[in-house]
Amino acid sequence: MQKFLSGYVHLIAHESRPNTSLSWLLSPVRVVCILAWRQYKLHCVLLLGAVLGLLFLGLLFFSLPSALSNKIFNVAG
Repeated sequence: MQKFLSGYVHLIAHESRPNTSLSWLLSPVRVVCILAWRQYKLHCVLLLGAVLGLLFLGLLFFSLPSALSNKIFNVAG
């Protein structure tokens, strides 16, 4: 019985399959992200750095008046 079933396993394991995988059709968003990352990697990193820098400056200018008034009038003691 084992010999009989091993022939079927051999047929299943060696069925003809295409050389290329078409799994990229199932996740087109992932493919677009990968292709865009390859082409625009530097732009994305620079944009992220600029956004983080602007966020830091915005928080600095937002909290600076409060910190200066606390220093000048010594509110905290």
